[in-house]
Amino acid sequence: MPSTGESQEWPRAGLDVGALVATGWRPVPFQEFILKVHSRCNLACDYCYVYEAADQSWRSRPAAMSVETVRAMAARVAGHAERHSLQKVEIVLHGGEPLLAGTDLIDFTAREIRAAVPAGCHVARLGDAGADAARRPVSPALSWPAVRRGARE
Repeated sequence: MPSTGESQEWPRAGLDVGALVATGWRPVPFQEFILKVHSRCNLACDYCYVYEAADQSWRSRPAAMSVETVRAMAARVAGHAERHSLQKVEIVLHGGEPLLAGTDLIDFTAREIRAAVPAGCHVARLGDAGADAARRPVSPALSWPAVRRGARE
């Protein structure tokens, strides 16, 4: 390794961005955004690194994304979509268990994002995440024993 402290591993070594751009290559902008709308979970999966680890600081953090954070996130996604002339963005609700956020927060999130993105930009996946989806039964792809063990705070 050189004495400058700079790493010569990828991507610095062997990646000539200038040459790529000169050939017409352009980076692909993000089109999928994962939102952690709720941090708690009502399952007890033994493989979960959040609730089973020694670090229990999650207990003192907010359970759900705040309205202010939803608004700021919607503005950032919209700005990105406009800057890159995106025709579509995909929004994935994540958690903990995102449906624990409740229908009001989920619907608010969907409305804020749809209102913020530029005209002509389709918001994908979020269409299934509104209040109607939160009222439908959900079948998680988890082992039954993990579900039976109990709920998290």
